[in-house]
Amino acid sequence: MRNRVNKMKYREPLLLSAILLLALVLRLIFFTGINASDSLFYAEYAHNFSNNQPNFSESHLGLRLGLLLPVSIIYSIFGVNEFSSNIFVLVTSLSSIILIYFFGRLFFNEKVGLLSAFLLSFFPLDVVYATRLMSDLPSAFFIALSVYFFLKSEKNKKANHNLMYIVSGISLGIAYSIKEISLLIGLFFLIYAIYNRKIKLGYFLMLLGFILIFSMELLYFYKVTGNPLFRLSFVNSNWATSLSSYGRENFPSSLVHYPYIIFTDNLISLFYVFIFIAIFYAIIKKKKETYNFLFWFISLLLYLSFGSASFSRYTPFPAASRLLSIITIPGILLLSYFLTRKEHIIRRVLMSSIILLLLVTSIGYIYISDERSAIDNEKAAYEYLQTLPNVQVFADERTVKIFKYLSKYKADNVVGFNSYDSRNPENSSAIDLSKVKNSYVVVNWKLINFLSSSKKGIKFPDEISDIPNNWVLKKEFKNKKNHKIDIYYIS
Repeated sequence: MRNRVNKMKYREPLLLSAILLLALVLRLIFFTGINASDSLFYAEYAHNFSNNQPNFSESHLGLRLGLLLPVSIIYSIFGVNEFSSNIFVLVTSLSSIILIYFFGRLFFNEKVGLLSAFLLSFFPLDVVYATRLMSDLPSAFFIALSVYFFLKSEKNKKANHNLMYIVSGISLGIAYSIKEISLLIGLFFLIYAIYNRKIKLGYFLMLLGFILIFSMELLYFYKVTGNPLFRLSFVNSNWATSLSSYGRENFPSSLVHYPYIIFTDNLISLFYVFIFIAIFYAIIKKKKETYNFLFWFISLLLYLSFGSASFSRYTPFPAASRLLSIITIPGILLLSYFLTRKEHIIRRVLMSSIILLLLVTSIGYIYISDERSAIDNEKAAYEYLQTLPNVQVFADERTVKIFKYLSKYKADNVVGFNSYDSRNPENSSAIDLSKVKNSYVVVNWKLINFLSSSKKGIKFPDEISDIPNNWVLKKEFKNKKNHKIDIYYIS
């Protein structure tokens, strides 16, 4: 009897450990790394922080201290590389698996907790972004941590439950310091309070915890810029403008972007089909134990789909599946709850079939994801340039940033042939390459075409659209999708 009790005691920790090991193996096998977009900028800003040279003027991405400071500390220890760039994000991804287990165990049962952890371990969106320096997974983790301590405080009547409200507020403050969108979780807390028709002292303690972290940010910006509200004023004046290049400007067609993504993006689509079935089941069956997670999932999904990122004008959020990370945990918890119901058809047929289907298709979707080879061409081009004489290299501004990252910010001979100011596109410029001698020019056709179509007013040298006869093509790189990088020599 004692042996059986001991086996049961260690069964859950062992299973959770096995799930975490599976998650880690998947994330390392399908390592993603830096791409040519936000993660590239985060790496540069974190590197600047590690050298006590923060840059607050270029983008709101450089103001997200909750992400940049931990990564900058890691850079100062391990240097800049693909491993150090992604440690923090990977840790928060794995921590989310532990957290979702505790969610399931506390609010449902151990089976829901373990199944939720298992599903999250191979959820394609999480696997792909767990090894990319982005703010989405870390902010989603701290949002969920805030909700966990809040709801646990609501269930816990012991003396220390007030402390958990404070920890909940601190977690939310950290989430906000990582990404501004984290404040959308306020919709959940508001709906929760209205539904339960009560306001408690603990809610003010939670606010106190948030203010504690927020005040630390205010003090930092006051010390560095002289303006404690620097981040808020910068984001308010620049963020909405920076979002206008994501194809959601046209109303009302912009309202269908998220429904379209949900059912077509391979990183989330199949999961969401079954999550919506689980939501329908919970609502029809009036399962009150699921209401908190329904409030969380539905309110944030609706606001992301139809709400505004700006209070001054209607500006839809960028149509990107990664933004849905903030509702991954409640969605998977609802799905796990549904799959563990005792109805015959669910228990005998649906549970095993759906789990197997999700596992097999998820591995396939992760394997074919373009995200895993985002800068393969640039890496190959950079390695080739390393074999050439140390002369000046010209490339578009974004490719230059990639090369500098790959060189650990030591490539001084790489120069941008254009300059773009997203806040003031009229100030964009390009150099005259006709006057350049004894240099190499890298023409990254994929990035140039993308930036030309997405950045209003961007300029490139005239020679790029009509390659001069005296430019000698030294090397051409192509990936599986025939995206090209050409390297020319100008004698």
